[in-house]
Amino acid sequence: MTTQNCCGGTCSPTTPDVPAKVAQDENTRTFTPRVDIREVADGIELTADLPGVAEPDLELLLEKHVLTIRGKVAPLPEGAEPVYQEYGVGNYERVFTLPTDIDLDRIAARLQQGVLRLHLPRVTPPGARRIAVATSA
Repeated sequence: MTTQNCCGGTCSPTTPDVPAKVAQDENTRTFTPRVDIREVADGIELTADLPGVAEPDLELLLEKHVLTIRGKVAPLPEGAEPVYQEYGVGNYERVFTLPTDIDLDRIAARLQQGVLRLHLPRVTPPGARRIAVATSA
């Protein structure tokens, strides 16, 4: 899987048009989820489309500044025959290298109706503080 670097403080894909289907073997298809990434006042918001992925089947991994999004779409119940099907069974995976100024301990994620929203807050710079000056006696 290709890692996508975050340039200029923002996660940005290395190519403008990422193919929807990345790999397929005889048992499993792997898709690259479409994402929108935008700068917000306190960091970055990443939105990924993961249709058919339930919360127990979603995995977010963070190692150092590398974020991996993985999801699985469960097969249809046994005996259910699709009449027409555009969404398939398979997996989703996308990997990003985050900027070094992201506060890794405060990343928040929410999955709602097949849409994953990640809030990647920036490290809050320390405020100004007064330094006491000692006088010699």
